[in-house]
Amino acid sequence: MKRMADPKTGRKRTPGKTNDLHRIASPLTEGARASVEWVHSLGLLCDKPWYIEIALDISNAPANATYSGETDTRFHLNVYPEEWGVFFCHGSHVSWIRVTDQPFVHGRDDHHLIGELPDLPDIGTLLRTLEARHGIAFSREHGYVHTNVASAKPAVKKWLIGL
Repeated sequence: MKRMADPKTGRKRTPGKTNDLHRIASPLTEGARASVEWVHSLGLLCDKPWYIEIALDISNAPANATYSGETDTRFHLNVYPEEWGVFFCHGSHVSWIRVTDQPFVHGRDDHHLIGELPDLPDIGTLLRTLEARHGIAFSREHGYVHTNVASAKPAVKKWLIGL
């Protein structure tokens, strides 16, 4: 089958294949729409269910996949076709906010983030606010990226550095 250029990205694609992320999460909720738009803004395409999970730590070393919510300071951004969310732990306090059809607290919101959660494209604002409020600095260059999207890690790392 002949491959054609995608009109939006110019990338080659095979006609009939589902390379458009928005087709995976349908009908689109607010969270799904934001997730798909964010992934597209990074120039990424995927033809299967996908995930991008980002973890930032305050240590000057690569963030690890394992951590303790009681002792570590972490910021996580998790983006999936149907939702996105943030997790923040610091000083044994934890907040986990997810966005599907609307933002909601998943378990705990000790840091009271539900009222200050920005839109996904503006998540850097929340990150900088948390850094200033708690006198911390997340090591963006050492962020941990876990994903099944081909070539996503370099694009996500570049995005992280720009936050």
